[in-house]
Amino acid sequence: MQLPSCYCRFAWVVVVISAWASNGGAGEPTARNFEMRYSESAAVLDDLKASHPRVSIPASFLEIKAIGQVVDFGFRVWEIPAEAEPRRTVADEVALLEHGRVHAQQNALRRLGSQADPRADEILLGQFERLEAGQLPPALWLELIEAATMRDSPALRKKLVDRERTLERAADPLARYRECLEGGDGDEGRRTFTTKEEAGCVRCHSVDGKGGQIGPELTSLRHSVERLHILESVIVPNATIASGYDPAMLTLANGEEIAGVVSLETEDVLTLTSVADGKKREIKTADIVRRTPLPSPMPPFFGTVLSKREIRDLIEFLAEGD
Repeated sequence: MQLPSCYCRFAWVVVVISAWASNGGAGEPTARNFEMRYSESAAVLDDLKASHPRVSIPASFLEIKAIGQVVDFGFRVWEIPAEAEPRRTVADEVALLEHGRVHAQQNALRRLGSQADPRADEILLGQFERLEAGQLPPALWLELIEAATMRDSPALRKKLVDRERTLERAADPLARYRECLEGGDGDEGRRTFTTKEEAGCVRCHSVDGKGGQIGPELTSLRHSVERLHILESVIVPNATIASGYDPAMLTLANGEEIAGVVSLETEDVLTLTSVADGKKREIKTADIVRRTPLPSPMPPFFGTVLSKREIRDLIEFLAEGD
C-alpha cells in the first residue's frame, strides 16, 4: 500500500505553515510552534513506518520531512530575540517533554532551569526521578542536571547532593561523565576539536585528513567505536593506547635521551615522532640502549580543561561527525 504523494505533501505543508503562523491564535511567527508541530509530525511518521512496514512512504513525504529538518535547524542557529518570542509556560515545556524530539526536550529542560514559575521544580524533580529509575534518555541527562543546579528547590538540591556522594564512591572514573555520552552537537564538537587551544586536539590528531600526525587519525571512529570507549580515551587517555602510537623514552649509546611516539618500527629502524613539534626522526635499533614506556602525551585533565557540554559535543563529533 502506498500513501498518495499529494496527500503527504499537503500534510507537511499544513504542518510547516501552521507552525510558522500560529501562536495560540495570535498569529505571530515563532519558533515554538514549529518546534512542537515538527516534533509531533516527525514522530508520527516514524511511528507509521515502524508499525506499518508494508505501507510505502512516497519520496515526496521524505523530501518534505527533510525540508522540515532544515527549517528546524534554521531555528536552532537563528535565535529569535526574546521580545519576539513569548516566554513559554511550564505547560508548554511539559508538552515538549512529553511529545517533542530530543532537541526540543533539551531546550525545554534548559528553560525550566530559569523558569520563574515554582511549578518548574516539580517537573524537574519528576524528571530526576526518571533519571534515577533509568527511564530518562541519556541525551537529556546533562540538561536536567544543569537545570536542577539553577533552582533553589531543597528537594532538587538534595537530589544533586545525593548524586554527588554516589559519584564520589564510584570506582569507575567515567561515572561522573556518563551524561556526556549522548545528545551533543557535532558542529560544536568540531569547533572544540579544531580551535580549542587548551585541548590541543588538532595538534596531535586529524579528522577528515586535517590535523596533526602525532596521534591516531580519528575519522575511523565514526559509526564503528562505542561512545564509551571514545569517552574513556578523552578522560582516561592511559587506559588504552592505540597500537602503533606507543610513547617512549629512548636512551641511545651516545648518552642522548629522546622522547616521543613510536610511529613506525622495523627490525633495524625505529621512527620516533616528537610530541613537541611533530617532527619524525629515524633511529637505528642497534643504537638504542634502553627503551622506557611513557604515559600518553594526551593531557589527563580534560575533565577540567573542557566543560561537560564541550566533552559531550566532542564525543558527538568523533562518533557521528557534524
